[in-house]
Amino acid sequence: MHARINWGLTLQALGDVEAAAKRWPEAITAYARARTMLEEVMGKKAAFVVAARLGPAVVHARWGHWQRTLAITSAVLADPFDEEAASTIPQVHFWHGAALVELGRDRRAGLAEASAARGELAEGDTIKPSALAEIDAWLFAHGVAVVSVEATRRDAAQDPTSQE
Repeated sequence: MHARINWGLTLQALGDVEAAAKRWPEAITAYARARTMLEEVMGKKAAFVVAARLGPAVVHARWGHWQRTLAITSAVLADPFDEEAASTIPQVHFWHGAALVELGRDRRAGLAEASAARGELAEGDTIKPSALAEIDAWLFAHGVAVVSVEATRRDAAQDPTSQE
């Protein structure tokens, strides 16, 4: 069982590598294989499965296929997930909100969803700085001013008049 989990996570990492290299079809294939294997071993609600389902949504967004991003994220949000997956759900909400904006479906709600998700992600420690920077860049490009939590903490620590 552990070997199959490790293999599923390796396939997911392969999807990440393929996506970083902008080999979109290969990334989507690797994520699909990861999802299948992880679902068989861990069940559909597991955090690793939610992450494997999110991978293709992000790839489709980067590829400009926002309709697919919306479909995938809507399906993920409609399904129940376990508590461990809760840390991945703000990323799903960000990409869902971004897709709503990019497709012109509901700009106000999409920006609100994406902004709120960014806030949740910044408070946690589960997202890579490069992924947070990508989110910040998207928000900025869509007129949302982002105040970096890290910069605010750093500035407060350097300010002798700060009360923190």
